[in-house]
Amino acid sequence: MSKGLFKPVMKIAGHAKRALAVGLISALIIQIVASMSAIAESTETTNATAGSTAANANGYLDKLVFGNSASESAHNFIGHNTSTITGFMGEPARVSNPRVPAAGQGGDLTFTMKVDPSLRNYLTVKFSGEESSSGYTSMVNINGEQVGFFAYGDHEAINKGWMLPNRFYYNTIMLPLESTAGKEIVEITIKTWGNSSSASRGYYNAYTHTQADINVDGEKQGYKFKADQNPDTMLPPDLTDEEKKAKIDGYTQGNINLFNNLSAKVDAGAGGKMSIIRYQDELKFYASALKYSWSPAKTPEEKKAALQRIFKTIDNHVKDYYGNTRLVLRGGHQGDWGGYYGALGEAMYIVKNLIKDDSINGKAAFNAFLDEPFVTGTVAGEFSLAGADWNGGELTRREAWERVLKANFDFARTRLSYIYNQVLYTYEGAWEAHEGLRLIGSPFFEGKERSHQILLESLGIRPFLGEEVLVGPSGEELDLYHSLFYHDGQAQFTDDFVHIVGKGLAKSKLDENGNVVRRKPYDEHYTGLTEAGLTRENGYVANYGEAANYVLNYYYKTLNHAGDEEINDEILKAALKSIHARGFVRYSSLDGDGKRVMRAEQVTDERNSGLTGFPAYGARVGLGMGMQYASLEMAMSQNEQRYSGPEWDEYWQYAKRRSVLCSSSLRIISCCIRVTSDIEER
Repeated sequence: MSKGLFKPVMKIAGHAKRALAVGLISALIIQIVASMSAIAESTETTNATAGSTAANANGYLDKLVFGNSASESAHNFIGHNTSTITGFMGEPARVSNPRVPAAGQGGDLTFTMKVDPSLRNYLTVKFSGEESSSGYTSMVNINGEQVGFFAYGDHEAINKGWMLPNRFYYNTIMLPLESTAGKEIVEITIKTWGNSSSASRGYYNAYTHTQADINVDGEKQGYKFKADQNPDTMLPPDLTDEEKKAKIDGYTQGNINLFNNLSAKVDAGAGGKMSIIRYQDELKFYASALKYSWSPAKTPEEKKAALQRIFKTIDNHVKDYYGNTRLVLRGGHQGDWGGYYGALGEAMYIVKNLIKDDSINGKAAFNAFLDEPFVTGTVAGEFSLAGADWNGGELTRREAWERVLKANFDFARTRLSYIYNQVLYTYEGAWEAHEGLRLIGSPFFEGKERSHQILLESLGIRPFLGEEVLVGPSGEELDLYHSLFYHDGQAQFTDDFVHIVGKGLAKSKLDENGNVVRRKPYDEHYTGLTEAGLTRENGYVANYGEAANYVLNYYYKTLNHAGDEEINDEILKAALKSIHARGFVRYSSLDGDGKRVMRAEQVTDERNSGLTGFPAYGARVGLGMGMQYASLEMAMSQNEQRYSGPEWDEYWQYAKRRSVLCSSSLRIISCCIRVTSDIEER
């Protein structure tokens, strides 16, 4: 049939669509104009009659002083199972007491407050920062309906347990417009959920207002300094050179002792192995230590013996996998993030240069070692593999290591999250396993550019494209649904995860151009790091924003690895930009002893909010990261030619600022050094 027959119909349809669109737009404009007129009329009427709800000179519409009988009476206060106290600095307050019998909540504080009938209204409650509220949350109800959420959201809890030493603080929430529109008086209830055994913290004052802040200068506020503290005492004394050296020597000796203990642990028996559990990371520590001058393994013979302990550890973990393939999915703490066995590939990557060094081991010797027969002592089962190669023949060490690394690679790339720290923790496991496949010469290694893409996506430098889609060995679709709300010990896996992916049998789904199909939850341009250098989550995060420190870790991890020079430069730039960006959300404060300290701005932290942020000079104090960032200027200075040219100018400035900040915080950092498993980056 000729397409021409439909042209008149299509033309009429086109006219009809345009006419309908014009009609709809006209109707919307009429409604908007009418609404604006009504709002204007309502506003004029309200302004003429709302003298009773006009804000006073301090910016609030109404104020209730809890524990003051006259103020409570004026606000129709009702407070069964509550009582008055004389609280911080002698101020009156009221507490919520447990109900009898226990009901999972304390007594309610119910009262009336003035509001503006046409504007956005806020409720502020005054608390003592000296009082804690661990284990319970205070929520606001307005006119019988709960405002907001217990955890996170636009409307938050009125009391989230914050503390502020020696001072009062004020917490403010928005009141829903629909709850105050057309009203001059509302009923508010503060409900204390969870205090079933003791009285709550004190509720001091309540305020309603239409601006986001109020003037409380006339009220008691407390002081940053306590009675025995003052500006002359806020600088801690510096450590002597001898004291500093003693701390460094003690720290180094602790690492030497740990290295020697791990050597003994592996040598103790045939099944000896180092832990690869996340945050223990014994294998990672041991491999990393071999790169440093303080390592006990100094001679080629000692380094070879250390490599053999690493290989023995890998052997024994591989045997564990063959006996229980589910370990790749959930072995150890948080093993479901990135796969349990990515650590095996990571360790090989770290010691790659030592493996290839003929004076220590050599490539030929390593290949001969990989081609030796490998006995697992296992049989095929629902959750186990027989000690045979892919085709049922004799198993070599290369094939056994390959199987576990491939399973980890597949698992890590198809079970991802969408917020920065979790993307990093999950997808980096694919890079680790993929690099392991490269180092053993596996045909499942997909090329260096593929490795670079995975790592740079994980670190937030290149756009994150989401999970990689896998299919079964015959190309069949797989059910790989997952939810990271069920994590660690509660992680749940489909049968295809357990029996196909977990046994290394899956493969990539490819598009018509031969590219791996990706889920693309954020399309193709979303990077985990913002242009300025902060991490992307649902909002600003201070605590989890420290996950950007892993970018610095990867700079040192990939440094001096042939073939990784270009991404190493990209990682260095991202690390410096990130720490520079975090400097804008740091402020000067005092610690518990009245000594000067810098803190992270944590009030607006979307996941771990608090009034007093954690101590941080750029990076958080206590993990050695500030000193690592300061070391970047030295690392760049040792290779000025590599880091020369206009493209590096801004990064030199960032590096120099890190050194200054670190020198300002050395007194704190030197007291907070602790031994951690990520010594490779120190």
